[in-house]
Amino acid sequence: MPSDAFTYQFIAKELNNLLSGARIERVGMPSKEDVILSVRPKEGNKKSSLLLLLSVSSSRARVCITNENAENPLNSFSFLMHLRKHIGGGTITAVDTVKRERIYRFFISAFDELGYKKEYILYAEMMGRYSNLVLTGENGIITDCLKHISMDVSQKHAVLPGLIYSYPPAPENKVSPDDNDGVISLLKKFEGGKLADFVMGGVYGYSPLTMREIVFRAFNTLTPEADEVKNNAHKFLQEIKLADERYSPCVKYDEDKISDFFAFPYLHADAQTRSVTSLISAMQDFYAQTTENGYSSVKATQLINLVKTAIKKNEKSLAILSDRIMESKDYEEDRIKGELLTANIYKLRQGMDKITVDNYYTGSSETILLDPTLSPQKNAQKYYKAYNKNKTAVAKSEEQIAIACEKTDYYDSILASLTSADDDTTLAEIAIEMESAGIIKKAGAKKRRKPSSPHAFTVKGYKVLIGKNNVQNDNLVRQSEGGWLWLHTQKIHGSHGVIQGTNIPQEVINEVAAMVAHYSKASMSANVPVDYTLIKYVKKPSGSPPGKVIYTHQQTVNVTPKKPNA
Repeated sequence: MPSDAFTYQFIAKELNNLLSGARIERVGMPSKEDVILSVRPKEGNKKSSLLLLLSVSSSRARVCITNENAENPLNSFSFLMHLRKHIGGGTITAVDTVKRERIYRFFISAFDELGYKKEYILYAEMMGRYSNLVLTGENGIITDCLKHISMDVSQKHAVLPGLIYSYPPAPENKVSPDDNDGVISLLKKFEGGKLADFVMGGVYGYSPLTMREIVFRAFNTLTPEADEVKNNAHKFLQEIKLADERYSPCVKYDEDKISDFFAFPYLHADAQTRSVTSLISAMQDFYAQTTENGYSSVKATQLINLVKTAIKKNEKSLAILSDRIMESKDYEEDRIKGELLTANIYKLRQGMDKITVDNYYTGSSETILLDPTLSPQKNAQKYYKAYNKNKTAVAKSEEQIAIACEKTDYYDSILASLTSADDDTTLAEIAIEMESAGIIKKAGAKKRRKPSSPHAFTVKGYKVLIGKNNVQNDNLVRQSEGGWLWLHTQKIHGSHGVIQGTNIPQEVINEVAAMVAHYSKASMSANVPVDYTLIKYVKKPSGSPPGKVIYTHQQTVNVTPKKPNA
């Protein structure tokens, strides 16, 4: 979806038709970036409640109807308590956007503790990393906001409780698309090339994708001639007006999955699209693809990218250390040269720049370079010092390479956990693990969450637990009885599995092994080796990172990964 004011105006109209008169039954805040309003539309729209998501995520800020109500943390956010106090139980009277701005406005009527009716406006600023939620009361005074922005941070758009809310200033050196004279003046300066890129530098309110569509519909090409643009500026202005009235929501599919959606077909993209009833339903289906049990894959993607960055950084360190070893690998030659100089010290004279001596190691003669400014003894010491320095460098580099290899191995295990994570709580636990590993910076005190539990299944009467992250994997080993069966993909990062019981039938082992393989890096493979042994043969090395174990007495079964309950 083009994330611009142009598209948001259509979504706001749909939301107004759906939510006007709706009652806010519940306010939730599962994360510091997401607010979920459980609303019940008035009679005539829908009988059941809807979940309205207001997200200020820097990577995917959005306002949409969602399918899943995510779990709230144990300790409520202060902004959540504020919203519950002021608009909980209130009624949404209207929804719109600030014209040509990426700002939704939710007009809400609610009653205070004394029964007096109050009018509020909840602003949802959809501006990438600057996105924010702001609640205003009488006279437009801010009662509270999700992100407090002081004058020190932004003098032009400070957002703090007690201030009068004002819209962000228009971009400098840009005009509104409704300013006909300003747009015409801009088009007169066009000298050729990609018109959309040129106009984007002087007109606000549109994403590059939408601007390209407007240009294409106006001139039937993305690169019109300069004279055609200057002489037919009215075509561009007319297309801007028509675009505001052109409403035919559609979705774009790639491999049977929704890859994008638009307020109307974007012809310049030459994409196959299908008509849908509304942008709201398109958004709902689109985000449902990446959402399961209240968990958004966007968060997982962010963490995955951080781990991949750490792996690349580690690989770079490995390359540097390997080069250092290559440069220092001939340190033994320096020792031999030092010995030969010491054995032939009587032949040396200060001022000599080289000497040829017999090498009793090889039986041949060897020429050794000398520093003419040094004495014979110091020339010999120079080679000994080089020997010791390079020998130490090689030893230290080999130690660091071993540590770096172990880090990469550990990072790969975190990557495997993130790939199979399926809820926000698990992601939060993995993020904490990543903080401990130094992959991400510690962000001070965090809201306490209910600890997540391992995947739990029953297979032919046997209880099966499969860890969701390295910490859970360690706990499974630590808390299980020695006679229970432990499973893990062979030499492949993935989750630990435990079958509670003894004398497990082979068919149960095979079925659980397929489940364990599903929660591993080999989940897309066809033939995955899975080791299994008794818990008593699984040990955790002292000082090893989370999830790392050693085991013996194992047997192996080859399986095809299978998602549980699939």
